[in-house]
Amino acid sequence: MDIKRLIKSSLLTTPLIAATTFGLYSPGASAIPSLQIGDADGGVCDTYDMTTEDCLVGGTFSVTSLLAGAGYVVFAAVPSTAADTFTIAPSIGGSALSLVDSGFGQPPFEDSNSLPSHGIFRTYVEVYRLDFTNAATVFNTEPGNPGDSAAGFIEFIDLNLTGLTDGLHIDLFRCSSGSVETDDCQITNGNDFAPFSHDATYVPVPAAVWLFGTGLLGLVGVARRKRA
Repeated sequence: MDIKRLIKSSLLTTPLIAATTFGLYSPGASAIPSLQIGDADGGVCDTYDMTTEDCLVGGTFSVTSLLAGAGYVVFAAVPSTAADTFTIAPSIGGSALSLVDSGFGQPPFEDSNSLPSHGIFRTYVEVYRLDFTNAATVFNTEPGNPGDSAAGFIEFIDLNLTGLTDGLHIDLFRCSSGSVETDDCQITNGNDFAPFSHDATYVPVPAAVWLFGTGLLGLVGVARRKRA
């Protein structure tokens, strides 16, 4: 069984353990995750891999937070590798994001627990800082969820990526205490990382076009069968 799905299943079937471990239990909390990744329009993810539970994104994607302040976006080499196999220049509104950490391992490197691995880490990663300042109404980016909305913050990240052939996994977190810049970042709260179902995979443009095209062909086939 896929590691990510196994971990998610165990969390769903043992909510009290999950609450104790990650601080997830919060009666009356919003159905919208505190941190999540979406596609370029910032709404429900248009292209979603139901097997890996990843939003498939291209050159621009959205990150949302229910809280203002610093966040960290992780770009991880897939498949797992110890080498720097890509060159990336993420930016928001034309301003480059600051690279604050990189290397082989499981980010954030300062935290002995780090992000849940869900079948991706350990691998070579780069971690960039962003600041959530753009107030907006945010929605649940995972397909199939109710159209809940909440007051939050949204930023759109533009990717300038080279040297990649196999895709790039993208994660999002904040430090429950400390910071990556001061080398004392700790994640002690499950609300401080994007859930497994709300992270993303970068798909190179030709592949993204192919996926979109096959989706359209599938819809056409369904329509023809219905007419028949």
